[in-house]
Amino acid sequence: MARILVADDEVTITMVLEQVLADEGFDVVTAGDGKEALATASRPPAPDLILVDLYMPELNGRDFITRLRADPALKNVPVIVVTGAVPHERDYPPPGTYQMLISKPFDLEDLVARVKRLLPGQK
Repeated sequence: MARILVADDEVTITMVLEQVLADEGFDVVTAGDGKEALATASRPPAPDLILVDLYMPELNGRDFITRLRADPALKNVPVIVVTGAVPHERDYPPPGTYQMLISKPFDLEDLVARVKRLLPGQK
């Protein structure tokens, strides 16, 4: 069973994603800010995929991804950036450090399909 980390400071978004992904058979862990997300990702077992909001307290999505990619154990974990804001160019993570960008509000079926495409052995 693939493990997914959902990092978002919007509690409603986190709860919905946790439930929908769990219903699809994924093991889901959550974090309410970037600092908590980094600590969660660093604890075994490592996530197989991360959904991360761009704008979060403590550590934003860009800085979270930069630190994630600096960790040899986590540098290859696929990341989907999920954001409701129209970010400035400087707010985006560096090119090649994330696999997809999904805008809020998002279609849950589309999000699940994208998650499954990034995880080996998922349909």
